[in-house]
Amino acid sequence: MPLDHLLDVRDAVLKLPNELRACVELRYFGEMTFAEVSSALDVGVTTVKERLRQARDPLRASLAPPATVLLA
Repeated sequence: MPLDHLLDVRDAVLKLPNELRACVELRYFGEMTFAEVSSALDVGVTTVKERLRQARDPLRASLAPPATVLLA
């Protein structure tokens, strides 16, 4: 992945609320399992999965390419 895309991802993650950001960073950047993230944050595995799910929409919105406007 090109450096500018990596920086975009990092910026999008930094905009997340702390609880969501911690889960994303540990799971994907720290390459931890759900159980390891759960233990590190002292929350249940279900909570980790839910926080990751909640983080997806804002990340998707931040990283989506700009919409193309077609004029008729």
